Amino acid sequence: MHPDHLQSLKTPTTEHDRLVELSRENGRLRQEALYFRGLSRDVTPLLAVLRYHIDGLSTTVRKCNEKIEKANAQWEAEDSSRVE
Repeated sequence: MHPDHLQSLKTPTTEHDRLVELSRENGRLRQEALYFRGLSRDVTPLLAVLRYHIDGLSTTVRKCNEKIEKANAQWEAEDSSRVE
């Protein structure tokens, strides 16, 4: 079926039907807005805690990478001295 034909099947036939459809959609959108407002209210206080833990994790990963690089450099230096 052609998309225009499918759209015409979805379109209400009267102004009253369209008004009912829009009223339902408006109600659904209001519920959705309330949901996201509540979600935002509940999540916002957690952002500072998340930031703290993200910073700590990032610092730990950086330190770990530095130690790995240092160990690799030491291993390569020892390995090259054995080859010579």
